[in-house]
Amino acid sequence: MNPDKINKWLDFAKTFTGNDFWSDIFDQQKPQEGMGNNPFFNGKPGGATRLFPAADILFSDQEIVVLIDLPGVAKEDVRLSLHDEVLYVKGEVKPLFPQYSSYTSERFSGSFERPIGLPVRFDGQTTQVRAAFHQGTLIVRIPVSSAWNRNIRIE
Repeated sequence: MNPDKINKWLDFAKTFTGNDFWSDIFDQQKPQEGMGNNPFFNGKPGGATRLFPAADILFSDQEIVVLIDLPGVAKEDVRLSLHDEVLYVKGEVKPLFPQYSSYTSERFSGSFERPIGLPVRFDGQTTQVRAAFHQGTLIVRIPVSSAWNRNIRIE
C-alpha cells in the first residue's frame, strides 16, 4: 500500500467534502444519517433507492433477453416501447386490497416508468420484439440482426 497514493485520494475526496472528510464518515449519531448523500440511498434511515422494476439483461449471438420483475402486475397494465438502444417499460402496480389502510408497506404500488439500456441499438419499428409473462416476470426477447454480428474483413 502506497501512503502517497492514499494521501492523494484523501486530498481528492476532500475537494468534495471539505476538511470534514472523516467526520462526514464517522461522526454521525446513526450510521444511516451519512447515507443521505449517497446516490444509492434515498436519505431515509434504512431506505435504499431501488430501481423499479428490477431487470436483468441476458444476451447471446441470436437475441437479447430482458427479464423484468413485475409480481402482481397484469399484462394490461404494462406498456413496452423500444427506441434505439433503450427498452422502456411503463405501467401501474395496483394495490390488491385498495379498501384497506396500510399498517406497514414494503411493496411498491403506483405508476412506474423504467428505461433499460441495451447493449445494441435497435430500430423499434422493424425489430420483431416478443414479450410474455411467466410467474411474475415479464420476458422480453429481442432478436439481434446478423448485421450486428457479422465480421468485417479489413483489406
